[in-house]
Amino acid sequence: MGGAKMLSIFMSPLLARTGSLPASGVGPLRTLNKGGDRRDDEKAAGRIPQIQIIRFRRLKGKPDLLPQPPGINCMGCIFRQSQRNWRPSGAHGLKLLSIYLMSILFFCDLARAQLLPKMLGGYTISETPLPVLFRKAGLKFKIPANFIDSPGAAAANPEMTDLLLMALLPDVTGRNEQNTGVFGREDSKGQNPLLTVLVSEPQGKPWDMSKMTAAYDGRQPGYRFDSRGTEYGLASVRQVPPVAGRWMWNNTYRIEESGILRTSIICNGAGTVPAPGCQHFFLYKNLLIHMNYRADFLPGWREIEHDVREKLQTWESDF
Repeated sequence: MGGAKMLSIFMSPLLARTGSLPASGVGPLRTLNKGGDRRDDEKAAGRIPQIQIIRFRRLKGKPDLLPQPPGINCMGCIFRQSQRNWRPSGAHGLKLLSIYLMSILFFCDLARAQLLPKMLGGYTISETPLPVLFRKAGLKFKIPANFIDSPGAAAANPEMTDLLLMALLPDVTGRNEQNTGVFGREDSKGQNPLLTVLVSEPQGKPWDMSKMTAAYDGRQPGYRFDSRGTEYGLASVRQVPPVAGRWMWNNTYRIEESGILRTSIICNGAGTVPAPGCQHFFLYKNLLIHMNYRADFLPGWREIEHDVREKLQTWESDF
C-alpha cells in the first residue's frame, strides 16, 4: 500500500472531527503526488481548503520537522486549521474551566490567609538560621528564617544590600505557631503590633543620619517647627502647617550626642492619617536600621531599639 494512501486512511478520523471530511470513508484525501501537492480535482472541489500538510524530512536516519506553523503534531503530519473554523473541543473547554476554578480557589485561600504586608516569597515559622552577608558593610549574620521577609529568596542568595525583617511588638518576636494566625493583623482594640525592620548597607560613603531622616520629615515651604521640649526622653518638634485645616504634618523626635544624630523618629500627626505610624532610624555599626511601627508604640521606642540592637548583635556571625 502506498505511503500516501496509508496516511489518508490513518488520518481520516481526525479530518472528520475537524469538519474537513465525512465521518465515514477516506473521503477526498486519496493520494498526494511526489511534490506533496493536493490533486487538482480535490482543489477544485474545495473539500480540504483549511488543511496544510507538512512532511518530515530525514537527517541521518532521524525524523526532523521542516519549519512549521503551530498546530497538532500527529505521527509525522502537522495539521493547522484556519482560525475562522477552529472551535475548542468539549475536553479542551473542560480543561480550561478546571484551571479557571482552581485559580479562583487558590487566590481565595491567599485572601483568607491575610499575611501582611505581602505574600511574595512566602513566610515560615522555622527558626533555622540563614546566612546573610552585607559585603560592603563587612558584616555577616545568621538570622532565623521566621524573622525574614521572603526567606526563600534569602536562602537562595545570602548576599544582601537591603534585608527586610518582620516581628511583633512589644517583645520583637518572630513568626511562630502561636502568632502566625494574627501576624500583621489588628487586634480587638484596633492596634497592629507589626514591626518591620529594613537593614541597609552603605552605598559608597558611610550613612549620614541627618540627610537620611530629612528625606522623611516632610519639610515643605511655609511650614514652621515648634519645639515641644522633651517627650519620652527625646527632643520633640512639631511641624505646623501654614494655615488651619486638614493638612499633613509630622512630629519629629531625636537624640544628638556631640552634635551627631543618634536616633531619629518621625511620626504622623494625630488625625492626619487613619492609622498614624512612626519611622525610627538608628545605626548599627555601619548599617542603617529603618524601623516602622504604629505610633501607639512610641512610648516604648527605647526598648524597641534596644531589643533590635541586641538581636542583631546576637545574630552576628563569621558563618
